[in-house]
Amino acid sequence: MTFLILVNREYGILKGFGDYLTTTGAPGLDLEYPDYESLAKGHGIPAVRTGGPDEMAIALKQAFTAGNGPHMIIVDIAPGVRLGA
Repeated sequence: MTFLILVNREYGILKGFGDYLTTTGAPGLDLEYPDYESLAKGHGIPAVRTGGPDEMAIALKQAFTAGNGPHMIIVDIAPGVRLGA
């Protein structure tokens, strides 16, 4: 299994949720961007960060051909990029 994590360094879901609930000062709603690479490696999952389409293609090929256990590929994307509808 290969996990593909798209990172735009905007960890706004919690802030948006806090705003929706009109909650101020609640702990944990102002978290910075999580370090997915360290989290994966801490659980024994190989992880690699990519910076562009070519690097991502190489990382995907390596993960698919390794075939032994999970892998994580972290893809940096520009802030503000909307994914989906």
